[in-house]
Amino acid sequence: MGVTLPYNFDTMALPRKILRAMLGGSALMLLFGLIMLIKSGPLAATPCPLAALFLAWIARKYMTTFVGFAKGAINRDAIVIEPSALGPLRLPGPVGTYRLGEFKAVRVNYSGPVPRVDNSYFFATVYLIGREGTADVCVASERDITAKALAPEIAAAVGLPLEQEGLAPFDH
Repeated sequence: MGVTLPYNFDTMALPRKILRAMLGGSALMLLFGLIMLIKSGPLAATPCPLAALFLAWIARKYMTTFVGFAKGAINRDAIVIEPSALGPLRLPGPVGTYRLGEFKAVRVNYSGPVPRVDNSYFFATVYLIGREGTADVCVASERDITAKALAPEIAAAVGLPLEQEGLAPFDH
């Protein structure tokens, strides 16, 4: 695989797509509510705005599950993180330039299986773990086997120790 610096990453791509779909669904429910209001009156239209609010609430709760996810680049001496946004909405996450000395380790977190039709696979995220006052930054979100190979290469490229959390993947 071989990680070379600068290493570009975008762990916010999938969450942005999911949030875009949720907000699009919420907007569609508002449109349906407006149509129902015009055609059938306020009583018939009431469920649509409520459904839109519920979907927006779920989207807001969903954003908190991706703390530390970001888009940026790891350079030889620093990591540069771009702001993440979905249209006019700014998504939570680290932003700015952080010196590599502000991080203490590279950590790979192995998590549970992702169900698929034929079989399932495990998932992993690779973080740069910040020292006190520095945010943790997710630099990779991959299948477990890919992360198992990628994490040591990132650790070697930035000169930080590697830590593992969760069950390490079997070679499958």
